[in-house]
Amino acid sequence: LVQDAEPNFDVNGNSPVTPDGWISCSDRMPEDTKMLLAFSQGEIVAAYWNWVVNPIDYKKYRAFTYLSGNILDDVTHWMPLPEPPL
Repeated sequence: LVQDAEPNFDVNGNSPVTPDGWISCSDRMPEDTKMLLAFSQGEIVAAYWNWVVNPIDYKKYRAFTYLSGNILDDVTHWMPLPEPPL
């Protein structure tokens, strides 16, 4: 029942998570390089939150990347991968 449901917040209790588990990039970014699901340009994509190197000045920065390592643009939401079935 809806009245029995608990609010869905991250472990720190300060960033709202949508009921289906998606986290807005404006609220919080992933903490590490584990595989995740990203929502970009209307599609759900398996991705990483990764360190990448700018080829012009060789500075490192964080970005969502496809599994191939190419940069994934316009990500608005992300979520950890769900647990596998037992």
